[in-house]
Amino acid sequence: MIAELRDFQVAPVATEEEVLIFIVSHNLAGSGVGYVDAHLLASAILLRDGRIWTLDRRLTSLARTMDIAMAEENFH
Repeated sequence: MIAELRDFQVAPVATEEEVLIFIVSHNLAGSGVGYVDAHLLASAILLRDGRIWTLDRRLTSLARTMDIAMAEENFH
């Protein structure tokens, strides 16, 4: 499993400024998604073909809205 994890593409880390701009531009304030989740969303957007894979309902909903949610058939 460790070898498979090493094969994953590493997402770029969004800067604090990029995350703050991302939060404002996507109206995330008050959405129930915290700063760490906003960081994940911003990094997935920065990564070409980045996808979010989570069981968190709010994060999944936002990722779907942004078209960066992992397809449900990939969860099984």
